[in-house]
Amino acid sequence: LAVIGETPNQNVGKLLTELLGDDPEFVPLAAHHQALLGEPVNYQTEWKGRHWHTYLEPLRDAELQITGVIGVTLDITERHQAEQA
Repeated sequence: LAVIGETPNQNVGKLLTELLGDDPEFVPLAAHHQALLGEPVNYQTEWKGRHWHTYLEPLRDAELQITGVIGVTLDITERHQAEQA
């Protein structure tokens, strides 16, 4: 988090649109919407000068109803730079 000027828990309780803007075509927002519709999503993007690889999938309750999105994002900046070199 330090490389993008953020601290742990700084964004707890915020909406994605507060963090990423409200453009529905912006890949991270579109990917979260796709996951909310029931599809797993895997994408790479550049944000805050870094390169990220993200995997998202729908979060389901005991009745298999979608209640949110769960995912993981990895900073792949160094790998991206090596590939470009």
